[in-house]
Amino acid sequence: AAVVTMLAIGNGSKEAVMKQISAMGSNLLLVFPGAPGTRPSGDIATLVPADAEAISELDNVVAVSPERKTRATLRMGSIDYQSNVTGVWPTYQVTQNWPMASGTFITDDDVRSYATVLVIGKTVAKNLFPDDEDPVGQFVLVGNTPFEVIGVLSTKGANSFGSDMDDAAFVPLSTGFNRLFGQQYLGSVNVKLASDERTAQTQEEIRQLLRSRHHLEDFQ
Repeated sequence: AAVVTMLAIGNGSKEAVMKQISAMGSNLLLVFPGAPGTRPSGDIATLVPADAEAISELDNVVAVSPERKTRATLRMGSIDYQSNVTGVWPTYQVTQNWPMASGTFITDDDVRSYATVLVIGKTVAKNLFPDDEDPVGQFVLVGNTPFEVIGVLSTKGANSFGSDMDDAAFVPLSTGFNRLFGQQYLGSVNVKLASDERTAQTQEEIRQLLRSRHHLEDFQ
């Protein structure tokens, strides 16, 4: 009985960990600015969108999504709520395995046109629309700029660090640079791989590619 109980606990823990990893996105490599051994920070200006475009051309890469994040106050009517606002490409949804609950995600046209559109997580939706009003089509102030809510993401829950992944909002990366972030450098790049058996090889290919582009190893 003790052996069976311990195996059940072990398998249950493994399943919980795998669910957390899956929620964060599977087969992912994360590229951060800053030299190896330094603490990753979105304030280090060494990665740019062109780096992400170059990585997307590699053989084992399915999708690449660069991102830049900031804290901002979102306002709906008389309700103010602070959350993480992240500028992304449409491929972010693919790299994170994150389906929509309603509406649509950011599109290539939104990025090209610097559209002031917003996709929100469930936690943000509950705080800004406490009466269960449909957020899609509503306008939310991000800082001083009105953004139209075009979609609400499905529930993700907490990540492996205990942070609420649904407490998030997303804008086109181009719009974020133009309206929210200022300087056009990245906080990280998500790289989704076709095969996890070639992870080490693809990681080395990314390292060599960025070294050739930057002429030094200012990333990790």
